[in-house]
Amino acid sequence: MKCDAASVAHCDELESLRQVFNASPDGVFITRMADGRFVDLNAAALRMTGRDRLELNDTSTIATQMWCSSADREQFIGQLAQDGSCDDREYRFQRKDGGQFSGLVSARVVTIRNEPHVVSVIRDITARKEADEKLRDQEALYRSILDASPDDITITDLQGRLIIVSRAAHRIFGYPTDYDVTTLTIQAFIVPEDHIRAKENIERMYDGTYFGPNHYKGVRRDGSVFDIEVNSGFIHDISGKPNKIVFVVRDVTERIVAERKIQELIEQLEHEKASAQAIAMTDGLTGLANRRALDRALQMEFSRFKRFGSAFSLLLLDIDHFKRFNDHYGHLAGDDCLRKVAEKLTATVGRLPDLVARYGGEEFVVILPGTDASGAATVAWRIVDCVNSLAIPHATSETAACLTVSLGLATATSGLESHHDLMLLADRALYQAKAQGRNRVAAAPRVSATLV
Repeated sequence: MKCDAASVAHCDELESLRQVFNASPDGVFITRMADGRFVDLNAAALRMTGRDRLELNDTSTIATQMWCSSADREQFIGQLAQDGSCDDREYRFQRKDGGQFSGLVSARVVTIRNEPHVVSVIRDITARKEADEKLRDQEALYRSILDASPDDITITDLQGRLIIVSRAAHRIFGYPTDYDVTTLTIQAFIVPEDHIRAKENIERMYDGTYFGPNHYKGVRRDGSVFDIEVNSGFIHDISGKPNKIVFVVRDVTERIVAERKIQELIEQLEHEKASAQAIAMTDGLTGLANRRALDRALQMEFSRFKRFGSAFSLLLLDIDHFKRFNDHYGHLAGDDCLRKVAEKLTATVGRLPDLVARYGGEEFVVILPGTDASGAATVAWRIVDCVNSLAIPHATSETAACLTVSLGLATATSGLESHHDLMLLADRALYQAKAQGRNRVAAAPRVSATLV
């Protein structure tokens, strides 16, 4: 039997709608209104109920106990009987295995063979409710295919001329509900700057390299621009050739704003975390590394020394007669003195890998990676001279009229077992410098056995 052109077009149209019907991620149910008997349902609906199509033949939503609450079903049918439709109503449903899920239901009453039937679109919102209940209330994502969809579902011919447009398109793009948007082309809904890219994406659909979704700048009727996300795919005719394109368009302005805010929040938290870590590793008075940072750096440098055998020296510095300085000039002057010495140490020890830390009270430590005993002695005496150059009066000092420092120097050797041994050597050397008259540097002897 030979079909005329109108029949073929009708078949194509039905095939297009059938493909949209089956491709929907939402469950679509067609049931008899009187008793809930199943007439048709898509693949998503089968997955949603946990049943196969044979199980649902000649049965109903009541017999399968799909509704968790009979009162909900009665309310649902009552509203359909009164209004002829239901939009975005949330109900609880039950799968074959007894598990329950939350579904957002949109439905319309249609007449099939002179008998009222219900076309219901159910979107499983269980995961979204658990993940983001607030966004769930704000987003109208649960409508039926085409008119009930929260997204704009548009079908065009291969030239981009609109054939079928869901009602959501009017809302998303700001057109009155009675405006015939099929008089436009798909290009009218995106900014001219995106036309070439959109065309290239369609061409990729032909050669199989399109992976979507794509993001464009959409244009509303009033000319305002906003962000849209577009998924697209071919609709094939009965011979398997593509003859139409389906576009699913979503307004993602709020999502992009939310993602931007989240990214800004992450960056702020990272900054605050870095600041907190820096504060945790910094001495509040002098701005130098504190004891915690010193211990970590010492352990790391000593491990590197043990692993690679590179030179590694340590200076332990003490301000001479500082208690007398504090007692005579006061604690405020003492704090100012510590800050000045810290600034001088930082300026004198200038290499990037070196570390100056406050050890406690009036004691400071200088870590000198890659520096042997001779180089460390040069740095130490430079520190002595620089502190002398500060010319801070010290009337109660037994060493000099101005503030002075004493330093103990220790260089790592193979006989040391840990950085604590190196600190012990530097401490002994510092004691020796004080015994020799202060305002000087004393070096610890090199050892080849573990300290006891």
